Amino acid sequence: MSSSLQLLINKYGELFVAYGTLLVPLIAGLAALFFFLYVYPILDDKIVTKTGGYLEWMMTHLDRMFIKVTRRTCFLLLIFSTLTVGLLGFIMTVGSGFLNFVMTFSSLYIGWSLPRLLIGFFWKRRLRSFDTQLVDGLALMANSVKSGLNLLQIIQLVVQEMPDPISQEFQLVLNQHHLGVSLDEALAKMLERVPTEDLAMAINAILILRETGGDLSETFAVISNTIRERRKIEGKIKAITAQGVTQSVILFLLPFGIALLIHLTNPEYLQPLFSNTWGYLFITLMLGLQLVGGIWLKKLVTIDV
Repeated sequence: MSSSLQLLINKYGELFVAYGTLLVPLIAGLAALFFFLYVYPILDDKIVTKTGGYLEWMMTHLDRMFIKVTRRTCFLLLIFSTLTVGLLGFIMTVGSGFLNFVMTFSSLYIGWSLPRLLIGFFWKRRLRSFDTQLVDGLALMANSVKSGLNLLQIIQLVVQEMPDPISQEFQLVLNQHHLGVSLDEALAKMLERVPTEDLAMAINAILILRETGGDLSETFAVISNTIRERRKIEGKIKAITAQGVTQSVILFLLPFGIALLIHLTNPEYLQPLFSNTWGYLFITLMLGLQLVGGIWLKKLVTIDV
């Protein structure tokens, strides 16, 4: 019985080996065909849509900062950033096995996100600078109203006397008005380009008073004083929470600092973390907990005014 079973197994085994060499390429070809017919179009559509949205975001924010770039330039910048940072991560961990794989793809993602981070940083800095200049600009506008100037002359004075970026934004308002756009619409478009609470308060007040009538000088002075008082409160809050922010940064960076110190003094001590699956698991867990802790600490020390 056992010999018959063995002969049967050998027979079908030989058939499997004989036809297996034909079935494997056939199955692989069918799988590739299924991928390119059904899976690839979905992935391609999502990738193209996401990349297109990313490029539009870059072009929009750079244009709002009066930096004229083409879509091709943004695309080349994105590709260069992604490949450069990804290659750097690969070179730093080459020969490290699974760690090299993780670092390479993590670096590619960081490189992909780097243009957004940099543009976002400069955009927020521009908004802060605009808000800072807006206080003095409103004071200048209030004094100009008392001098008998109309709103268009006041805007021209702001363009002449104030620095960038507030000068650039009001100059664009004048340019749009000269091209036939109403002054109210040009101011509303400026609010779309510079979406800050302080500017919204000033623009809405101007638009309402132009329809209903009122004292622009007093309105500008009240808004300017309101913004100043809010800045004072924000400064006090920053001073009070400065110690908490410093402690949060230290707590977040402490594990990385200790790991670097141990690596410099006794490199073999941390070697098990980078040589087996359990080590990679603990590293992933640590990074996840660090991320959760960092978000939690940021919420603790962030107070909205």
